[in-house]
Amino acid sequence: MEGPTAGRSIPALFLMDGELSLFSLSWARTMMIIEGMSPMHLYKCISSVGLLYDFYLICYGGRVLAPHEMPMLMRDFFEARAYGNSLLGWSSVGRKSAKKDVRYASEFSKYCAKNFNTIQVNPTERKLLVDLNISEQIQFFSKLEHRKKWDFLGHLTPTTELGQGIITELSVNPKTGRINQKKNKSYFPPDKVLKLISATTNIRDKLALMLLFFGGLRESEILHLYVTDITTPDGDTEIRIGHPELSIYEWDDQFRGKQVGNRQTFLEQRYGLTSRNKLGLTHPYHAGWKGMMYAKRDRYLEADFYWLLPDVGRYFAKLHRIYQHQHRAGILDSHPYYFINLYGDSYGTATKMSNLTKIFYRAAERIGLSSTDRGVNPHGARHFYGYFLASFLKIPIEKAQVMLRHASIASTEVYYSIDDRAVRDELHKAYQKLSDDIPEFISELKRLDMQEIM
Repeated sequence: MEGPTAGRSIPALFLMDGELSLFSLSWARTMMIIEGMSPMHLYKCISSVGLLYDFYLICYGGRVLAPHEMPMLMRDFFEARAYGNSLLGWSSVGRKSAKKDVRYASEFSKYCAKNFNTIQVNPTERKLLVDLNISEQIQFFSKLEHRKKWDFLGHLTPTTELGQGIITELSVNPKTGRINQKKNKSYFPPDKVLKLISATTNIRDKLALMLLFFGGLRESEILHLYVTDITTPDGDTEIRIGHPELSIYEWDDQFRGKQVGNRQTFLEQRYGLTSRNKLGLTHPYHAGWKGMMYAKRDRYLEADFYWLLPDVGRYFAKLHRIYQHQHRAGILDSHPYYFINLYGDSYGTATKMSNLTKIFYRAAERIGLSSTDRGVNPHGARHFYGYFLASFLKIPIEKAQVMLRHASIASTEVYYSIDDRAVRDELHKAYQKLSDDIPEFISELKRLDMQEIM
């Protein structure tokens, strides 16, 4: 991680003749610099364009298409991605992923039409709500109602074209549909959580897994933590989760004294580094950053942190002090990150995503779990956090949204899974309470009847 711009890259698409696609390069540059898209988003967008290009060459022979043939190209491309294509050796990726490929490729086509005067492969169309069939109208109103859950400007919707029943969508816009079935249990097996943490080989690994399971942090969020983000007041642990670029940060400069800026400025001035989420996807120190709900602290762009169980926070504080004394405090000041490598020539360098993944799966293997088992993956720990909130702590979903730091409650619904046993227990308690109240209720009725007779 040397230099403030180290690892910043734009994904490139090479054409059949070996030439670089300048159109896709221009689009990627616009998304990165003007729109501030993440490296992962850039990669997905250019990959989708590349897939469409391959499909066009192999299945359509690269011939010039008339405007009326282009929608058919997009429909065929969707089917090839969704269900597989033997000619290209593609296996099925499912309708949801295929629809994203169509959307990204369509956005590229729209960009080219606007900036290079090309024909739009998948043009947008304006429709009136009254022209839709009943099923589509029901779906429209359902989406409009769902919008109220996440759109803070939802009250302005009636003044927009959408609120007035004018719908703009791609001419080829595949429906993915929803299968009305019980949610998959994607959370890590609850009875194996403590065993997994115990199966780790060093104190750093225990700290990392405790943040995953009992702090609900994502893998990438752990890798962005600074040493100064973790404090242990009164034997407890407080975690500061700041945006890796924009969160306000204070530090001492050897020559200029106390400085105040954002984290990106701090990294550049103090270490000559750039934030890990801005590094290229192939850079070994890359760590993504997902949007979240930030606390209402002016300009600070920080999120609140909640331990699932207070006792875990106190235990974390004890391990933290040992980790600091034995490892973190003694390394050269070459980066600010909390988690470091503990072995070999890389001792003291920042922990990579690949390191964290290996930590997890090696511990899982020691307790007899496989990566193919449902929920046995690092993100399954965050699902466990949501499952525990819903099934055991019975935290309302609105509060769970805050604890999971989701910008939209729709995201929380994916994690908020209630165990069947918890449902049965609640029904049993409700039934028992009803049974206990019935005699008193009947007695009260009898008293009312006697009063009316008298």
